Amino acid sequence: MIEFGNDIPLDLAQAAHGGTSFVPERRGQQERNEYADTLRSDYAELSALADTPEKQAQLVEEFDRYRAGYRKRSLALLHSRSRCLSPMITGGARFPVERNRKRNEIAHRRLEELLDFRTRALAAIRKALQPELRPIMASDADATDRLREKIAQAEALQERMKAANAAIRKHAKTGQEAQVKALVDLGFEIRRACELLKPDFCGRIGFPGYELTNNNANIRRMKERVVGIEKAQATPDTVQEGKAARLEDCPAENRIRLFFPGKPGAEVRDRLKANGFRWAPSLGCWQAFRNPRALQTAAEVAEAGPRPGSLRWWATERGFKVFIRCGRVYAWHTGGASAQVADVDNGRWMEHHDIAAAPWRQIDLTPEQFHNFEAAAADCYCYRGVDRCDFCTSMRTPDGAPSSNGSAFYSESNEPPAVF
Repeated sequence: MIEFGNDIPLDLAQAAHGGTSFVPERRGQQERNEYADTLRSDYAELSALADTPEKQAQLVEEFDRYRAGYRKRSLALLHSRSRCLSPMITGGARFPVERNRKRNEIAHRRLEELLDFRTRALAAIRKALQPELRPIMASDADATDRLREKIAQAEALQERMKAANAAIRKHAKTGQEAQVKALVDLGFEIRRACELLKPDFCGRIGFPGYELTNNNANIRRMKERVVGIEKAQATPDTVQEGKAARLEDCPAENRIRLFFPGKPGAEVRDRLKANGFRWAPSLGCWQAFRNPRALQTAAEVAEAGPRPGSLRWWATERGFKVFIRCGRVYAWHTGGASAQVADVDNGRWMEHHDIAAAPWRQIDLTPEQFHNFEAAAADCYCYRGVDRCDFCTSMRTPDGAPSSNGSAFYSESNEPPAVF
């Protein structure tokens, strides 16, 4: 058994109650016992999470650091309490009321610091001992491995739910006992099998259809995320030198960084914070998670010009007009007889700046299509500094009238419109 009580000197523990207790010797020993009980309780709780030799070794290292921090703050608390007095002990004559009030406030702050440290430190150790419960971040080295593991679990669950529903349907005519037996043969516990055969509020038994649909959607989402992370990890970092700051785009780390020559003004700092940026002292920069909003904010704050892939970038740097219609993106060079088209795909088309390569493909324009492109380009004002105009957001039709179906001058069909 680890002896934690010796961390606290007995004379200091007694001095902490010398001015506030009639029995400081007993109160000092109680302080040591409470300190030891707290650490023993914390160690027992954390030990239950260290279920492997690697985690046990990690627990020893983490707990030693936690113990040192807890001891430091406990000693600071005892030192501050040793300066506090009570008129019941010292007597009321010439009692330093205001000075004692300040000392009591200091002791209270030291107590709050101790409790706050314990809460944060224990949470951090639990998080370190349970990496499987940690959110999967795109910048994690094992992000794709953990995602594939979750995909395998979701796919196994999908097959299990489908098999259970098939067994329930197959034995529907032979009675509930046969259905329970079939579910038990599939590996379900009897209690769980009986629960699956109880009708829900809609009268459904087994796994409802929405559970299979949602699980299948999660599988697709996770597979798409694996592809996106692998692509980001293979994408090299880019650096843009702006007038106000240097912008670093780090897809592999899932970070956007801004390096200023000095401390930016309060207005700039407020804008950065409002858009997810935080100061990173270890790097000496402002950084945020990589997303379209952070990219655009960084480009504007750094005065680095249009963000590559944005609508303004296509217009000013490439000379293209970009139209977003019916789930597709059309890039057209004014006056050209052909256009490039790609699927919207949640904005990933912005990362493909080479319109001669996939996912972009070229289409030749008919006279009617050419006329529609000219009409939209004449009224589009994206190039004036607005990222998406009324046409690009499908809010208006080329004749200026509001769009009634949310799609400018073509149908809601998934197929490419005949006139565009």
